[in-house]
Amino acid sequence: MSDTVLNQWEEVLEAEDTEYVTVPIGKSGKSARLGSLNGEDLLTWFANQRDPEQKKTNGLWLVAKCLVNDTGQRIGNMDDVLRLREKAPATIKALVEAAVTLNKLDVKAPNAPSETSTGDSPIDSLSPLGE
Repeated sequence: MSDTVLNQWEEVLEAEDTEYVTVPIGKSGKSARLGSLNGEDLLTWFANQRDPEQKKTNGLWLVAKCLVNDTGQRIGNMDDVLRLREKAPATIKALVEAAVTLNKLDVKAPNAPSETSTGDSPIDSLSPLGE
């Protein structure tokens, strides 16, 4: 398969670029589907990482922003994001890690100063349970 080179600005803006991943939900036999963030949401995530209060629940925010249905429509309820804390810790961790990886938030820029607790990746600084 060869890639088609986009030659116009509008073609770039209109090209579908959302990536998806599914994450098993415990032993339910069901999975959640996550879709990658858009640029605006990515900037909000980075801003939240710098705010001590927002950072506490930024992992839950990220999961809620990424949740999509089987057709790719966003289904996360941003007004009720803290209810994700009701899920088992292993499920929350799996969802947060998948969202971080999907959005390439676990890749450290070369020579960038660390903003995480261990310096390894942004996932280290996330508290998915909002603690």
